[in-house]
Amino acid sequence: MRRILPFILAAALFCGCSAAKVEEPGEAEFENSIAASPEPIEIPLESPSQNIEEAPPPDIASKALDIPAGMFLERFEDDHTGDYLDYWLIVPPDATENLPLLVYLHGDGDAANPSGLEQRGINVYLESIYGEELPFVVLMPNTRQRSWTEGTIPETLIHLVEDVADSCASDKERIMLTGHSRGAIGTWYAISHYPYVFSCAVPISCGCDDPLDYEEMASVPVWGFSGSVGHDGSHYYPAMQRIAEEINAHGGDASVTMLEGCDHMSVLEKAYTEEVFNWMLKQ
Repeated sequence: MRRILPFILAAALFCGCSAAKVEEPGEAEFENSIAASPEPIEIPLESPSQNIEEAPPPDIASKALDIPAGMFLERFEDDHTGDYLDYWLIVPPDATENLPLLVYLHGDGDAANPSGLEQRGINVYLESIYGEELPFVVLMPNTRQRSWTEGTIPETLIHLVEDVADSCASDKERIMLTGHSRGAIGTWYAISHYPYVFSCAVPISCGCDDPLDYEEMASVPVWGFSGSVGHDGSHYYPAMQRIAEEINAHGGDASVTMLEGCDHMSVLEKAYTEEVFNWMLKQ
């Protein structure tokens, strides 16, 4: 891997981002082949597995990482695919080896837009929960086109995840994947084609029309979320439910929670909670 664009942000990790509602410009509407439009209902925020009030402390080694703390914009060049991905890497203060790795896939509005991703990515919600004391390293790749499933992008993404996990000496048993909108499509696709990489998945507000291998997906615990307003309630929630049912029919553990009153963007603040991150850390 050749890393360039080494723009180290010397200010606070998340550059003053707050957890206020964010707006993502240009977020494309996706249509899933679902005819029925269920009445919006409020479903209690319950995880697929219970008793997750607090995640156990990470089983970390004492050796400190040879990587400075902060938020960095870098580039991964994949010699195998010939493709590349820019990405944000967030390393918490006093990070040690064997920390989990959280991977976030963005939606359409931040394609080829690293600065937009910095302002609207999962770092916004993590900062409101943890401040600078993150219990994991965070990877936020940035695609140059509105897709996580086409061409060499999926393979390049997996090579990036593996490269960062190696360079950060991450816990390979706790590489956690989440994505919103188009990033949710990428999340479903990734656990179908590369289930051995990820310990769990949290897709938010979209299904996936690409062919999926439900038998492979059954090995990855899934907790999905969707809003109840607009396309989230009428299209994305039933599409996600259909995928979860197929995963469970193949012996998996998948569920989807509808968050009452949330639309395609406001769902993020309700979905990205400490409870959900604790669930991810325990998988």
